[in-house]
Amino acid sequence: MPGWDQVVALVERTHRVISDRILVGWTSAITPDGPVLLEGNSYPDVHYPQRIHRMPYGEMRIGALLRFH
Repeated sequence: MPGWDQVVALVERTHRVISDRILVGWTSAITPDGPVLLEGNSYPDVHYPQRIHRMPYGEMRIGALLRFH
C-alpha cells in the first residue's frame, strides 16, 4: 500500500510519546499531504483478531508481548 511505511513511522513515533500505554489501536489516514493520525484508542477491538486467526490472544504473538509488559 503506498504510504504504508510513512504511516508505520508516524504511529511508532507517536506511540513513543505515550509509552505508558501498552496496547493502542491507531486509526490513520493517508492524505495528499501525507499520513495523519485520527485517533489512538486505548481499548481497541480484541475480538476481531481472535476471530480471523481462530485462536485466543494468549496464543498469538500479541499475547506474549502483553505478558512481557
